[in-house]
Amino acid sequence: MAGIDRLSTQSLWSLMGLMIRNAEKLGIHRDGALVGLFPVETEERRRLWWQLQHLDLALAVRAGLTPLTLMADWDAKLPLNIEDDDINPSMTDPPQERKGLTSMSWNLYTYWVIYQQRLSCCDKGRFELSWQSNGVKSLSSKDSLIEQLEAGLNKNFLQYCDPIRPLDTLIQLSARSLIFMCVIVEASRQNDTSKTERIWALLSELYSTNPSLSQLSKDRRRSYAAGLIVNAWKARQNKLEVSEKQPTPDFVTQLDAQLADCWAEATHKLSTEEVQQEGGRQSGEDLALESFLTDQEFNAMFNLDFQDIDWSFWSSID
Repeated sequence: MAGIDRLSTQSLWSLMGLMIRNAEKLGIHRDGALVGLFPVETEERRRLWWQLQHLDLALAVRAGLTPLTLMADWDAKLPLNIEDDDINPSMTDPPQERKGLTSMSWNLYTYWVIYQQRLSCCDKGRFELSWQSNGVKSLSSKDSLIEQLEAGLNKNFLQYCDPIRPLDTLIQLSARSLIFMCVIVEASRQNDTSKTERIWALLSELYSTNPSLSQLSKDRRRSYAAGLIVNAWKARQNKLEVSEKQPTPDFVTQLDAQLADCWAEATHKLSTEEVQQEGGRQSGEDLALESFLTDQEFNAMFNLDFQDIDWSFWSSID
């Protein structure tokens, strides 16, 4: 697929549906250990199925749709924390998992976060793509879930990270960003005024001491974070009575203006771009109706930007 000059998100979404349904037809969604397969085949099936879940979720966020199988009835377990040399076709018993980080750790981090999302998506049989949009759960229970998520990340990954190793640093940054985003979303829903004010004061200090965070065009993650913060502030203000509303912090105003500029620039780019497709010409206006990916965007869309799997909810705070 990466060899195609331009691909639409909708086309990729359709192809992902074919892949997942074929995987289910082959029984990849069932854990190999439960059906009596050898350890090496079991491990291969687990890795394949969880990678499909990751790609499915990334595309769903991109297209604004619901993942196909995140909450379906399947039992494939997470892959083992092992190196490839730890397992071979002649083994009849699974190898002992390693303690610490391995070459599989980045993937396992991604799968572990998706697994936590899967565990928390249902509340007494009620489907919720994001536990943060679940009105049944109290703020205290959501705070507890955030604490459990942070504790799990620390126990399984962060305590083993070595700052001089690039992959370990990537895990650290992504994990901390995930917790940061969860806290921001809950800040927009907090009724504790003093706690909320402390959070916004810390955010203001963060952006004032790190000007690079406001350079949104340099990194899409900064744009996502900025959009989340602006939406969280607006959501908080909408909940307050007129007499309780507070002046918008300077850094929020600046981020809001920068996001508007970025959106205007992106819209202008789409409106002036034309692509050749199937022997005809497609205008920028038509292009704007369906998101297209260049090779570079295709390779990047499953990168760090989409590891934080609750973006679909964070982008729609109201």
